Amino acid sequence: YRGSVEDVDFNYSLIMEKGYVITFESTMIVPLPKDIDTPRALCIMDEMGSMKKAYTLSRPEKKIFILGDGLLNMLFYTAVARKAVGRDGYIVAAVYKGAMQSLSKNEIKRILEPYADHVYFTDILKPLDCYESFRLEEPELFDLSINCANMLGGEALSVMLTKTRGDILFTSLTSNFNSVALFAESLGKELRLTPIEEFSSGSLEFNLDFVREIQS
Repeated sequence: YRGSVEDVDFNYSLIMEKGYVITFESTMIVPLPKDIDTPRALCIMDEMGSMKKAYTLSRPEKKIFILGDGLLNMLFYTAVARKAVGRDGYIVAAVYKGAMQSLSKNEIKRILEPYADHVYFTDILKPLDCYESFRLEEPELFDLSINCANMLGGEALSVMLTKTRGDILFTSLTSNFNSVALFAESLGKELRLTPIEEFSSGSLEFNLDFVREIQS
């Protein structure tokens, strides 16, 4: 039951409400941690199993490509990949320039560059143009692509920039997984495709501990 709207956080796209809910015995209820600010805690909880999966798939020997249209998601996944690969790993972050109009490129780079070796700004809705420009800067294809874009159309670029027998992790329900599989088949690419992982054992604890690390 939604009682009243208490606050709207435009920075984190959150609506804080008062109300109540009728739950089942198996429903997971998590108290908000007191050492993490509420908006950040809610956002990281929303990622659930995908954050842990991204950490598991990231390895120091892999070249990693992270594509997204939201700064917070990009920060989370770029940072968790860096945590997995250490300083010797190679990570590229590609930001959809159409979704970051409230921030300058320098501001976005300042946030992501502690975790990414290179930060690019691109129009992911034009995958062929993006692919050609990326190959000029990044001649080798990527071993792992993490697609955290909450929009249709970005799937193709992840497929094109991932090498054969590489991995692609999709972290958004918006991604069209069927189209991805068909597109990979049309290119003759054998890829390991992982759809969004909403829940896995220990994922909540992993996410909260991770946020504590990056905010300290």
